[in-house]
Amino acid sequence: MFNSFLSMDARVGFGNETTAFTVLDGVTRVDVAIDRAVAEASQEVLTVQPGGARAPARMAESKARVQEILSRGSRIRTLYQHTTRHSLPAFAHYEQLRGDVGVRTLNEVVDRLFVFDRTPASLPVSKGRKHPVAMEIRHTAVVTHLFAIFYRLWGLATPHVSVHRTTDPLQRHHHSAESNRHASR
Repeated sequence: MFNSFLSMDARVGFGNETTAFTVLDGVTRVDVAIDRAVAEASQEVLTVQPGGARAPARMAESKARVQEILSRGSRIRTLYQHTTRHSLPAFAHYEQLRGDVGVRTLNEVVDRLFVFDRTPASLPVSKGRKHPVAMEIRHTAVVTHLFAIFYRLWGLATPHVSVHRTTDPLQRHHHSAESNRHASR
């Protein structure tokens, strides 16, 4: 599907969006783009992580980055395959985080996806290549569509982890009161 983009080494824009699609070739370019998106995220980060449980070392690497997002008041929603439900390291990873975190699982999930504040989104382009190639998408209509797909899958998924932990006692009381109100319905 994305093979025609692999030959591009430039940014492509449509309409007013001058960098609507950017091909990120190699680990360094992919990591820099994700680090930039993480640093800019202020509301919500959506991720799809296919292939079951992630390696504990990879989860440990991402912990500081994820906590940084949560500490700014953003929320994180992640979809995994059902096999992750049996991964104690994955469960422990999310239990250690402070903030608004939700994890759900499905029998099958789509390829890896990241959406930061509805823009940008990042999709893998290469599978089985020796180095990663991803596409950063900033085209509003495409990102909005990916956002909608994520939440369609989220609605079909089984809740696994829902953490609303904070160090602020007033916020903790608010989340507790809100949880009790929803539980009584």
